[in-house]
Amino acid sequence: MSDEKTMTMEELKAGIRKEVEDELDELIENPHPEDQLFEMADSATPVYTGDILDVFRSDTSLWGAEPEIDTQDMTAIAFISAVIYDELFQTAQRRLKELKIEREEAEELDEDE
Repeated sequence: MSDEKTMTMEELKAGIRKEVEDELDELIENPHPEDQLFEMADSATPVYTGDILDVFRSDTSLWGAEPEIDTQDMTAIAFISAVIYDELFQTAQRRLKELKIEREEAEELDEDE
């Protein structure tokens, strides 16, 4: 048995949520924040086959997922990688939306005081 730690989807999601939090001001000021979120998801998506499979095995909700892109000529690993990428992008989008709402609510409270 190997002592190597396997990569999990939850770890990747936690990492991308943290990155969105760290880059919040820049994302809010960006007229096209989705471009930055695409880059975040791309850099967080594993590239090595073993890591891709570890992540895929770690989250059964991914098993029936379909990537947003055309999959007709994809290998199985490329398909799985696209599913992981899509989930990370969606996680980043959700976190950005949550943080924007939190910031707006905090600003409204400040205005009321």
